[in-house]
Amino acid sequence: MDRFCVIGVVLALAAGGCSAGATEEPSPTTSRSVVTEQPTATASETVPAPPEIPAEAKEMTEAGADAFARHWFDVVEYAYATGNTEPLRALAESECEICNASIAEIEERAQQGLITQGLNIEVLTSAAAPGDNRGVVVTMTVRESDSRVVDADGEVQEESPASGQIAVNVYVANAGTEWQLFEIGVIT
Repeated sequence: MDRFCVIGVVLALAAGGCSAGATEEPSPTTSRSVVTEQPTATASETVPAPPEIPAEAKEMTEAGADAFARHWFDVVEYAYATGNTEPLRALAESECEICNASIAEIEERAQQGLITQGLNIEVLTSAAAPGDNRGVVVTMTVRESDSRVVDADGEVQEESPASGQIAVNVYVANAGTEWQLFEIGVIT
């Protein structure tokens, strides 16, 4: 089976023609590591609540866009761990290819009774800068942890090793009173 986590989906879309959109790459101005708590419930256990959006991610500033992009990765982890894609769908524009591909993959696995355990997308660096007239580009370096796909009985169906560092541009649009993700591209 193909690598099932979001970074693999991003790479596949980028290689298949999903462009990053912008040619400029802002230099990271902050370097912080964020490791999020991971739900580890099997498909038969109680589903945890989705991550709450941080107050800073609601601010319509570059710092708010950065916090929103980090929150998006937290919600991706939650969606893969639970099969619940509604919070992920709420953060994305309907035209976002990577968002739609991730949601479709998560839903397909959930229909098969599969969830992902141990997924952690660690943000190593991030920097937000003005993008085009739609919003802000957040340039991030991320790394994905080891993870595994398990069925409802907790049997491991697939394992995925940790990724190396991957640089991505996360494009977020100002949707008036909130941010929405509209594209992610791998920086090559």
